[in-house]
Amino acid sequence: RGTACLVAVLVLLTAQGVICCQRTRELVPRWTKGSEHLWREILKVDPVEPSTLRDLGTHVGARGRQKEAAKLLKRAVEANPTDPGAVMNFGTVQSQLGKSDAKQLFHTAIQIVKDALESRGGMSRNWELQQYQRLQRCYANLAGIAINAGEVDAAERHAKEALHYADQL
Repeated sequence: RGTACLVAVLVLLTAQGVICCQRTRELVPRWTKGSEHLWREILKVDPVEPSTLRDLGTHVGARGRQKEAAKLLKRAVEANPTDPGAVMNFGTVQSQLGKSDAKQLFHTAIQIVKDALESRGGMSRNWELQQYQRLQRCYANLAGIAINAGEVDAAERHAKEALHYADQL
C-alpha cells in the first residue's frame, strides 16, 4: 500500500510539471531539477509506465543525451504505440542521431494525430490546438529530413503542411 501511495504522489507531481510546460507551449521542457529523479523512482516501481518513459526520454533528450533518450522513448512507444507525443519525440531523437527510421516515426505520429482528430470531435479547443501543434512539428521535421536528403519537392510539400497547421494555432 505504501508503494502505491508513493507512485500516486510521484505521478501527480510529474503530471503537474508536464501540464505547466504544456501551458507555456515551450518546445524545450523546463522541468525542475528533481523531476528526473522522480521519473526514475516511478520506473523502479513500474518499468514500463508509458508516460513516465516518454517524459523522461523527452527530458534527457532536451538536455543533449540523445542515445539515452532514444532508449527511453523506444520503450515508451513499445509500451503505448498510439501515444503521438512519444512517437513524435522518438522521431525527433532518431533524426538528431541520423537514424533512418525517423521519417517513418513522424509519418506514424501524423496518422495517430489525424485519427484522433477525426474520432474525437467535440474535444476542447486546447486539446485540438495541441494536436495541430504536433502536426506542425512533425511536418516541419519531415521538411528538414527531406532538405538534408536533397529531396526539394518533398521538403516543399512538408513545409507547406507545417505552415498550414501553424496557421491553425
